[in-house]
Amino acid sequence: MKSDSMRIICFLICLAFLVQNCQSPKPETEAESGSGHTGSSQTSLDWQGTYTGVLPCADCEGIETILILNRNLKYTLSTRYIGKDEQALQHTGAFTWNEAGSTILLGGIDDGPSQYLVGEHMLIQLDRNGKEITGNLSKQYVLMKTIESRLASVRWTLVELMGKYLEHSAAHIRFDADINQINGYGWCNTFTGNYKFLQGNQITFTEMIPTSKICPDTTIEKQFLNMFRAVDTYILDNKVLTLSRGSAAPLAKFEAVKSVRQ
Repeated sequence: MKSDSMRIICFLICLAFLVQNCQSPKPETEAESGSGHTGSSQTSLDWQGTYTGVLPCADCEGIETILILNRNLKYTLSTRYIGKDEQALQHTGAFTWNEAGSTILLGGIDDGPSQYLVGEHMLIQLDRNGKEITGNLSKQYVLMKTIESRLASVRWTLVELMGKYLEHSAAHIRFDADINQINGYGWCNTFTGNYKFLQGNQITFTEMIPTSKICPDTTIEKQFLNMFRAVDTYILDNKVLTLSRGSAAPLAKFEAVKSVRQ
């Protein structure tokens, strides 16, 4: 009888231990708490590009900020104190990543914040100790990646044309933000052209010139290239790019499937 009681007591102690372990919260990692995704921002995100925003300022209307990150780990930082200085200040130099691959440190800046947490299409300015800024203005310490940089950082594969889904499509386009040029591949020929952003989410394509390779059937390819002439509106929703004419049905849909630069 005594033996049975001891076995019951041991069983209850083990059960309590298991329940406590199951309910213990997992420690939050740095990547999960700040950047909006798990894993290393350095290796999993298309972080290169241009980021802009107006950051809080203690004695001015705001700090108009432009930060350009290059794949070769070089940066250009431009800041202008709105209502105080008309001319922007510029810093150029190299930046490094922290060990976790989540935060960058701008070298050569000793008189101001130089660390940024890298998230999906955004940079969060940190304080001088590398900590996230808290308080009422905490959500304003954010620089957003420009549309031009978001478009140029990936290859866009055509998945839908004139309302028709395209399976295993090889047709694609790429944007070059430095010269506002687009290049791509149809079903047979490659092509180049120019693009221009207008107000709002408007865009125009001009001078779409294909190569003259002889192909068995260029019907769909011609339809693809002619589509650009009608486009005047774009919608960029995460990794899907939609081109249309006004509020009409989409003329084409693309998916971001591959980084342009590795």
